[in-house]
Amino acid sequence: GMPLPRDEAKAFACFERAAQTATQAGAQAGAQAGGGGSCGSALGHFNVGFALFHGVGVARDEAAAVAAWRAACALAPGDGAEEAAFSLWEAFRGGGEGGRVGSAKRDKAERWLRLSAELGFAPAIEELQAKY
Repeated sequence: GMPLPRDEAKAFACFERAAQTATQAGAQAGAQAGGGGSCGSALGHFNVGFALFHGVGVARDEAAAVAAWRAACALAPGDGAEEAAFSLWEAFRGGGEGGRVGSAKRDKAERWLRLSAELGFAPAIEELQAKY
């Protein structure tokens, strides 16, 4: 078949809808079970954060990206939380592409790297091994 044209704005809308839908479904299920209902899709939140941070299909918004990645991490060990934690480490460490968020938050970077490694993300594990 013919490849479809790339539509980054539509992709972002799908990521956002997936994260919201999963969150709403989790909230309803949790409420019915008598719990708080704080569930969602860590992978959906990770994808939203990635798109926001890099301006893929949406205007770049680093603060919103960080919020999306934190939401993904709150859903650990859900798939996507490990990459979100690693992305937060990259954003807060002050080096490389992720250094744009600001060096004032570098002290939090280690926390995110450790979470990513605890969740089994190979690049985070390798980074910690190289440090120690």
